[in-house]
Amino acid sequence: EPVFSMGGCPTSPLVYTDDVCIKLLKAVPRGIPFLIVSGAMAGGTSPATLAGTLLVQNAEVLAGVTLAQLVRPGAPLIYGTFSGAMDMRTGGFVMGGAELALMQAATAQLCELYGIPFGYGSGGWTDAREPQEQAGFEKGCTLLATALSGVEVIHSAIGGMLGGAEIADYAQMLVDDELCNMVNRYLRGIDLREETLAFDLIREVGPGGQFLDTGHTARFFRQEHFLPRFLERVTGEARIDGLLQRAQAQAQKILATHEPNRLSEAACEEIDERVRRAVGPSRE
Repeated sequence: EPVFSMGGCPTSPLVYTDDVCIKLLKAVPRGIPFLIVSGAMAGGTSPATLAGTLLVQNAEVLAGVTLAQLVRPGAPLIYGTFSGAMDMRTGGFVMGGAELALMQAATAQLCELYGIPFGYGSGGWTDAREPQEQAGFEKGCTLLATALSGVEVIHSAIGGMLGGAEIADYAQMLVDDELCNMVNRYLRGIDLREETLAFDLIREVGPGGQFLDTGHTARFFRQEHFLPRFLERVTGEARIDGLLQRAQAQAQKILATHEPNRLSEAACEEIDERVRRAVGPSRE
């Protein structure tokens, strides 16, 4: 079973370039899962209406699905989208808009209808060029909406992306991680079991009691409660350093002190040898 996938993007409206077709025709016969990602832009490369944009997107992806099934019936495929709207005032693609989030939800319903994995969604993006208020609410809204749609993989949700994915910021990456952890907690929902309902404990503590020093609280609070690293929850006077300053300080600390886990020399040599066997002699 392949441990990786390949992918390609049609060019909206309704075009498959040679390079995308070649990739598909190389991957599919070998049983490599192929990801087809449409990025139709409402008002530019697709109709201004979201329904029309969804139609263009779906036609593009299903064309790739059809080609793949003709080459190898039952070929594993993945549906992907980053379709959204064009800002008619600037001509730019809106990365942090409600339109992009709506397209994720509609795509999830199509994938459920077709039985195709929705393995590439778009959320947690923003058009803001700096880590500030606009970035916060655009990332929060699009990430939660996309996550609730049921997508299996959300592209670049934790990448620190700003300015419509033209900019990446280390501090924003840590804030994105915080946001993803909060959304993940939301997606986990409420665990309804006898021990989490804690009926006997409630009866034991009784009216007017408290649960702070119980073993049940010590056992469950870390799994049940989202505990942020950077968000401010203390009472009293506000801290001088804000969310961004705390994230920036942590980013600088990581860059200065982190030591990555390195592959052994033997593993590197084995990887190099396998690559040489796969691609042939080096041209150097």
